[in-house]
Amino acid sequence: MIRCGRFNIYFVLALVPTLFGGCRTEEGRKLNALARIEFHMEIPKDATGRGTQIPVFRAHPVMFVVDKVPFLTESTLKEAKVVETMGTYALQLQFDSQGSMLLEQYTTANPTRHMAIFCQYSEAPDYKPTAGRWLGAPKINGRITNGRVLFTPDATLDETEQMALQLNNTAAKGDHGGVLKW
Repeated sequence: MIRCGRFNIYFVLALVPTLFGGCRTEEGRKLNALARIEFHMEIPKDATGRGTQIPVFRAHPVMFVVDKVPFLTESTLKEAKVVETMGTYALQLQFDSQGSMLLEQYTTANPTRHMAIFCQYSEAPDYKPTAGRWLGAPKINGRITNGRVLFTPDATLDETEQMALQLNNTAAKGDHGGVLKW
């Protein structure tokens, strides 16, 4: 014998978690999204296959030859933030002691070369990872000893803010060993 009153109560109790607990909101996906960032050193053209040619800047591409292997990644990133600079915005990246040491070594050994910066992040509304793109190639004007890189990315303000948020998510996760699993 089935009683209608009991059945409805159990049915409602089983249905409530499904309705309210099973969905991830856009805000939840945004707060959990991760990003990668890589710094590649400009190198002379060579026949060894060590370098690859890349386009930087979408509107008017400038071609650079960079080392295929990055010298700095998100594995040593401490913090990313968008800052206002000279009436526009820039992305500021602060690296930990290991990243600061690598940055100092590479900027000391390669004056007047460029550091090409590649970023892969997730875009709204579904927050699936993009193919990634080259954000810029700032010229090394001197030794960087404080572990901080400030540059204007080839990205909108909204994209830059998403990158900073997702890079901070990645930095907070910590134990990714320099390789993110998408």
